[in-house]
Amino acid sequence: MKRYTNKNRLGSVIACLTKPLLFAVLAAGAIRMLVLSITDGPVYPLPYESTTTATTSAFPDFSPGGIEQQVKECIPVTPEQKDALQSEIKAYEGSEKFKAKMQEVQGGIETAGLHKVVAKYLTENLLQPGWSVLELGCAAGMMLKMVDEAYAAGIGEHKELVGVEIVTGWVKFAQEYHPDINIYEGDVTEFNLPAPFEAKTFDFVMLSDVVEHIQKERYGCFFQKLNELTHPGSIVYMHTPTPQAQLVEAEQHFENVVPHHYLVMGMALAGFEVVSFEHDLDTLCGRRVKKVRKMPRSVRGVKCIMNKWPKYYHAIFRKVATKNKILELS
Repeated sequence: MKRYTNKNRLGSVIACLTKPLLFAVLAAGAIRMLVLSITDGPVYPLPYESTTTATTSAFPDFSPGGIEQQVKECIPVTPEQKDALQSEIKAYEGSEKFKAKMQEVQGGIETAGLHKVVAKYLTENLLQPGWSVLELGCAAGMMLKMVDEAYAAGIGEHKELVGVEIVTGWVKFAQEYHPDINIYEGDVTEFNLPAPFEAKTFDFVMLSDVVEHIQKERYGCFFQKLNELTHPGSIVYMHTPTPQAQLVEAEQHFENVVPHHYLVMGMALAGFEVVSFEHDLDTLCGRRVKKVRKMPRSVRGVKCIMNKWPKYYHAIFRKVATKNKILELS
């Protein structure tokens, strides 16, 4: 006679209990498949099945068409707006910040750390022999001076160095102090260079902390102007505060939050592709940097933080020959 142990008895009990359960599961699956074949769809949603239809957007508040319209918008400046801007410029020309820009050029005060970082970045990553250079929003000409010095220090010869600035006092100073650099007064969204540059396009265009100060209804004018001033292969460089920093900094006029996708879209519509988009990890804020938890490792070494994020970034764009190709998915 076969003898049953406790282990055998336990196995028999488990088998008796699990077999009916297994049959029930298989039967339920068969019934559900039959229902699906008859109704062409599920009678009830399972927890892992999506109830969203193909036409429902996952981002109901996001309108790409709206962004495209904004970055194309170029509303003329009214006489009242021009008068208000000129009044503010005259008031600014009485400030210490205005004087400091000229003192920096003359060597009366130490070169700003931000200017040193940008000049180093341009020298190591961008500037090429034989380039013509245009700076929009050049202030008293410090960055153009440093670019000129970088070429003389080893990059080689360069072509024209040209600057455009809206603050009259800086323009007058720069024209006297930099005889070999051509600096003109103008709004970066609306200006015409005089002879011999009236039809000139440039190999390199740079903007250092300028993009965030453009009037909101004038960004389309700005992107159009960059298109006019460049040719296929031209490089545009922007050093700009991050959107996170702009959310809490409003010390200057027209201090706008410029989202990254807004800038990329505007440049793409003007015929530019992205070459590089990276945070400035080297500029010092002049105050102690507190460590921020959960910051990506790629930016943990940043020396200037505002609103718990790197304050500045570098953006590089290249003008392409056929801009439609970079806007279409193919």
